Amino acid sequence: MINTDDCWLYAGYKSNLGYGQLWHKSKRYIAHRVSYETFVKPIPHGLVIDHLCKVRHCINPEHLEPVTARENTLRGDGVLLNKQKTHCPKGHEYTPENTVSYSNKWRRCRKCISLKNKSYYTASKAHHTLNYTLTIQVCSVGLEGSQKSNLRLRDTFG
Repeated sequence: MINTDDCWLYAGYKSNLGYGQLWHKSKRYIAHRVSYETFVKPIPHGLVIDHLCKVRHCINPEHLEPVTARENTLRGDGVLLNKQKTHCPKGHEYTPENTVSYSNKWRRCRKCISLKNKSYYTASKAHHTLNYTLTIQVCSVGLEGSQKSNLRLRDTFG
């Protein structure tokens, strides 16, 4: 580990998310959890470790605090960044008229919902029309003149 300012930066292997990891007897351990349990106390069941310094590979036990997963998420930068967004990913403005909120946990743009529903409806309609046309062509193979007409009328109207 490297001691830089107040953070103790884990110098071993880091996951693709930036958390320190170590192996002992073919078992993987997360470095900040090992540090907290070694220097402070066991982590209570159901809690996760929050990095108060926001440095994922810091293992300084003074920078680590056990919290619920929800609290950890709320403390993270993602919630704040999402609240600051003024437009949806497609560029539509988040206004009270154009925004649907779900339990104050997340929101969707009404314009995007409408466009997605329209696209789904159009694709679904095209799919059913295509299947219907193919069904008629397959069923009419081998029939004589007036039988083909009767089959088409019957399938079309009833």
